[in-house]
Amino acid sequence: MRLHGLLILCCALGACYNPSYGDCQVSCASGTCPSGLECQGGVCRAPGMTGPCTTPDAGGDGGGGIPLEMMTEAQLDALCNHAVQCGQFEDVPSCKAVYGNLIVPASDEIAAVNAGTVIYHGDKAKECLDAQTANLACERWKFASNRAADPACSAVFEGTRHNGDACAIAEQCISQNCMYPATCTPGNGACCEGTCVGDEPPGPRAIGQACTFRDRCTGGYCDQFTGVCATYKTAGTQCSYGDQCADGLVCDNTTPNAVCQQPVGTNGPCSSSNVCANLGDVCRNGACMPGGLTGAACASLGECQQLHQCLNNACALPSEIGGSCQGLGVCSTGYCFQGTCVAKIMDNGACDVSLGSQQCESNYCDPGGKCMPKPVCN
Repeated sequence: MRLHGLLILCCALGACYNPSYGDCQVSCASGTCPSGLECQGGVCRAPGMTGPCTTPDAGGDGGGGIPLEMMTEAQLDALCNHAVQCGQFEDVPSCKAVYGNLIVPASDEIAAVNAGTVIYHGDKAKECLDAQTANLACERWKFASNRAADPACSAVFEGTRHNGDACAIAEQCISQNCMYPATCTPGNGACCEGTCVGDEPPGPRAIGQACTFRDRCTGGYCDQFTGVCATYKTAGTQCSYGDQCADGLVCDNTTPNAVCQQPVGTNGPCSSSNVCANLGDVCRNGACMPGGLTGAACASLGECQQLHQCLNNACALPSEIGGSCQGLGVCSTGYCFQGTCVAKIMDNGACDVSLGSQQCESNYCDPGGKCMPKPVCN
């Protein structure tokens, strides 16, 4: 507590230097740095430092980890390498073209780190991503649950705001739990001012303890409905999503009264792809079989791999602008509107609020129905 008080006093005097950052460990593409650091040539420098950066990751995280500005790209690389390995995509470039059109960069997190309200640990990001890649394999039950996550994943972002403090994103809170008012729902690019709940960082939680999706429950899962750690469900027990089921079991939540069950191997009987053991399998004609990639014959969308369409009786990647997106609802460029891929709307163009922000090039359709630069929530 005394140290905390000293830090507040130092900041009030304009001499606060966050020891979590070293010289050349944070980039400043936006021109701003965390409090106490100075932006010089795109890199945040410690007070008085003007010579060349000597760290191996100048402008990154300084420790061989993943620079924050590269985290989305690193996640995309890991996701697509895994998808190709499991037979869900033809190649990494095709996968990245599709997912890259769907993923929104972490601009709020970058702004919060640059503002000093969030501390980013690039070494933990790399550790988290490496662990997830190693643990996922191609087993559907692992992919459908949160068990591939490593403890490092909850330590990638370190919040600086305490219980009761204002927050715009969860990462600003020490607890990484930001409660928003009922009148404002974050998403679609909108910023909401919430309140940090709790002062305990994310981490292992025991059965019966309160939890959020960022926590790891020892011997169980975080119940989305109660916010409490619950024991894994066994085979034959009713389930709503895969994370509820014990290791090795899957939940077919597309059917009513779904239960945790043993996954079905290739060529085994199925009623849904959700029960197929292998990620690359889909339920085709009542059996788990490898999903079709580009050029494979198909009679319906369900016979093709995820994020592929059945076009003219052949599986195909999502269409570009001008092509069909009927059924799939996803495009490799632009966005899907009334069954056709169309160009995204530029700033100041009219947008339909009910369709969300995917239609805007900026990823933000404001409440007045106009595409505008996305507000920075930090």
